[in-house]
Order: sequence, then C-alpha cells, then structure tokens
Amino acid sequence: MSASDAQAATAPGPAPGLTLDARGARPLHLLAPDELAEWRSSAEPRHAAWAEAHGFSARLGETLV
Repeated sequence: MSASDAQAATAPGPAPGLTLDARGARPLHLLAPDELAEWRSSAEPRHAAWAEAHGFSARLGETLV
C-alpha cells in the first residue's frame, strides 16, 4: 500500500448527510448573515483571498458549495 493510499484510507470522510463535490469540497451552509465574515476571518489566506476576489457572498440560509 502506498503512502497516499494509506492516507486516503485513514482520512476522515464527510459527515453523514454531506456530499462532497468533484473537487472534494464540502458545502458551507450559512445560518446567520455574519457567518460568511466569520468564515473569511478564520479561512486560510488563499481561500479568503479567492472569496474576496470573486465577490463571494450569500444570503441567510443559503448553502454555498
């Protein structure tokens, strides 16, 4: 078994009921309007920069993928 196979075998899967898209991304479901700002402040810099550059926004209760 290769190192990548071993890592894949022990990597945690998605929570029950969550489906990953083709990129392995999980949906981000916002429950309050300020949660996107909270996510941006805790996201990795490259993810926050992408969200800022693409005008990433959401409304209350919207699920982002």
